[in-house]
Amino acid sequence: MTEEPAVRDVRATTPVNVPLRMAYNQWTQFEVFPRFMSGVVAVTQLDDTRLHFQTSVKGVKRDFDAAITRQRPDKSTAWASLDGPSNEGSAVFERASETETIVTVQLTWQPVTGLEIIGAVFGLDASQIRGDLERFKQLVEGRGQETGLWRSSVTRGGVHDDVVAVAGAKGIKRGNPEAPADGGEEADPRTPGEPAVEEG
Repeated sequence: MTEEPAVRDVRATTPVNVPLRMAYNQWTQFEVFPRFMSGVVAVTQLDDTRLHFQTSVKGVKRDFDAAITRQRPDKSTAWASLDGPSNEGSAVFERASETETIVTVQLTWQPVTGLEIIGAVFGLDASQIRGDLERFKQLVEGRGQETGLWRSSVTRGGVHDDVVAVAGAKGIKRGNPEAPADGGEEADPRTPGEPAVEEG
């Protein structure tokens, strides 16, 4: 009888030199994930809490759906796969100062292919998450503003306190994933005079 591969639990933390609100807002732009997550080809927002991922890692291509299981503005967001190999993760945001945020990403997943198992043995998954987080840091620091924002709370019961800012004339919910990554000719996606959303 073949033993199932062990579930992996990997984590990475980095300081990001932008305010807490900006770091959190950028992370909620799920369709921008391919800009900093290695192996993620595309992410499509299916509805308020479901995402479709297309990935390609060392020649292994996968399509799967994931659900946003928890979201607390300026605090954390978490997701879990709905089909395919089991994986779930979370990102936690902590205010270090007015201009610095500590971001911690945790991923729990189960290697399936031989290459994935070998990579996990040598800790390549942990290295990948550290690299992804470093690229996220470079993206948001380099732009100086988020590409969009989504300020709703999510629990397993659904979406609450929906405060969505619509970006620019295109009216793209949660921002514009096609916006330039270099912080070029793009208007600030925040609604003028938008009040801060405080966690109760």
